[in-house]
Amino acid sequence: MAITVVEDRDPIFVYQGAWTPSGNRFESNGTTMTTAEWGASITIEFVGRNISVFGTVPVLASGQQPTKATFTLDDAAALPATTFTAQHHPNATQYYIPMFRSPALTEDKKHKLVVTHVSDRGGQLYFDYMTVQGTLERFAVPESGLSGDAKVAVVGGVLGGVILILLGLVGALLWKNRRAQRVQHFHDGKAMSPTPSTFMPYNQSPMNTGSQVGNISSDMHARSLQSPVTTVKTGYTSVQTPYRPPLPEMHES
Repeated sequence: MAITVVEDRDPIFVYQGAWTPSGNRFESNGTTMTTAEWGASITIEFVGRNISVFGTVPVLASGQQPTKATFTLDDAAALPATTFTAQHHPNATQYYIPMFRSPALTEDKKHKLVVTHVSDRGGQLYFDYMTVQGTLERFAVPESGLSGDAKVAVVGGVLGGVILILLGLVGALLWKNRRAQRVQHFHDGKAMSPTPSTFMPYNQSPMNTGSQVGNISSDMHARSLQSPVTTVKTGYTSVQTPYRPPLPEMHES
């Protein structure tokens, strides 16, 4: 049965409470969703054999409490809710930390997992991605799973990227026109002193918010943080995509 990696921005997740989009190049797809609100939650529904949750464990600020979250599977009908308490390193942020792994589940039954943030005194939860061995129930999710604040932040980021791309295109056109004018002046015997361009082109990398599918062959989820960022070709330019570490494989039992 295939393993699906479900990124934190996937619309299948239903976020409740105050969540903020964040992330850096060391995290899967370069993104996470973060909350400091006690009781903020994430819900996902799926049909399959198991589900795992991974996140980032930051360095604690002075007086800040450890990251803590509860995981409730199928409304705790067959399995009591479990609690994850992070072991924070004093000097280094930890990535791809497994926070929850379900036991073997009934494959042909729909399941629901609810992740709830319960950190004390300023603690924060950084959710990176989940892995699901089975089928995602996308039809059971509302049109938008993000809360109002998170939705505004995501839309603002996208609009900002679009504006930067438009400014880059305008700058490129101005630079092309000025160069053409200089060439024409030289041909006419009227050399024109070069002047610096006001606008410079800008290339905005597209954000990947989807899921990826891989095969898993061991229970350990180790990923290399030293792999370089890759470059791919799009329809209009060469862009750098966020680094997505390779997945190990898991044998079916």
